[in-house]
Amino acid sequence: MRRWLIVAAVLLWGAVGLAQTPPAPRLSWTHDGVGVSYFACVLDSGTPASLGLPTPVGTTYTVALSLCGIITAGTHLLVVRACNDAGTAEVTTDDICTDSAPLTVVKQ
Repeated sequence: MRRWLIVAAVLLWGAVGLAQTPPAPRLSWTHDGVGVSYFACVLDSGTPASLGLPTPVGTTYTVALSLCGIITAGTHLLVVRACNDAGTAEVTTDDICTDSAPLTVVKQ
């Protein structure tokens, strides 16, 4: 009886040690990148948050979803913008941006 108890304790300890934190949510989109100085995201019609110009894999860009802002429980709309700063190298309201179709983000 004593032997089984030790084995069970070791197995339980091993299972606890294997528990992993789930990865942080990511945002991915595709774009050919032509004429883009930076990307931005807009959460619930708020202030655009610059995503910079991440390095794509092919035509797919991926960033941490947290760069778009704090996402509280509920349903949200998120838009990715492809922007051209017309050579100013800074984010301004004069930049020309094209929005993606709105994406629905749900956090429970």
